[in-house]
Amino acid sequence: MQKNIIGVDLGATSGRVILARAGDDRLRMGELHRFPNRMREIDGRFYWDIHALYEEILRGLSVAGGRGERIDSIGIDTWGVDFACVDPDGDLLGLPRAYRDPYTDGVPEEFFRTVPRESVYAKTGIQVMNFNSLYQLYALNREQSPALAAAEHLLFMPDALSYLLTGEQVCEYTILSTSQLMNPRTRELDGELLRAAGVDASLFARRVMPGERVGVLRDEAGLKTAIAELGQGLAAANAQADVNADGAASSVEALENRNMLTVGYVAATAALARTESRGAHARTDHSEPVDNWAHSVAYIKD
Repeated sequence: MQKNIIGVDLGATSGRVILARAGDDRLRMGELHRFPNRMREIDGRFYWDIHALYEEILRGLSVAGGRGERIDSIGIDTWGVDFACVDPDGDLLGLPRAYRDPYTDGVPEEFFRTVPRESVYAKTGIQVMNFNSLYQLYALNREQSPALAAAEHLLFMPDALSYLLTGEQVCEYTILSTSQLMNPRTRELDGELLRAAGVDASLFARRVMPGERVGVLRDEAGLKTAIAELGQGLAAANAQADVNADGAASSVEALENRNMLTVGYVAATAALARTESRGAHARTDHSEPVDNWAHSVAYIKD
């Protein structure tokens, strides 16, 4: 059986969206969209325009959608070490700092006064480079970064882009390994290095392994999948939240679970009906705003 896989390949100067067809012991690949990736200089600091990258990815996915391609999965590959900060409401806190920004020049030597170079290398096995995430975090704390101070989670570049596509915040194992924060023997973040950098392990989102499903893409097929899965969960939650046979009220946790699933089901249903993209509502198969949808969508339960 053939599988159609989208690969998003991002480098420091350009990116591309590729369609791979795997089946019958063959792998065929074709480029859907290619685009430049340019750093932005703002007040002498260098950033990645993650929103522009997201728009380019959507354009590539729209090409596949325009051809009527059935997509089985999507994967995103980028350079390492750089990350975005996300606040407790799920909003990105500005643009991700670029590893080519010289703000980390000389930082490793300063860091080694707290944790010696030999110990850092013994813990991580990662070559010491001034732009590693370890030294970026140390530098951001040193300059009292408002974004880092307000962040609930830190998402590495491919994880930040998958978050924009799916709404799921994760920390993928292999991209985390580029940070010089992880011990490859234990496969865990190193507590001493985190403390020296001035951050807590809770800053890193749910860990996932390569190939693990992150979430559902916001196109027609993905939204229908989400609605079906939420519907199943909602049916189970309704049963759990019903009054028990002995008349005792359901637990607060059961009622809250049902309410959250109801909100998710309604949101996914409305997103499926709304065939446009505008603001925080993004559809990969309908990437442009449509004037007819410049109003509220009402959902009425049968």
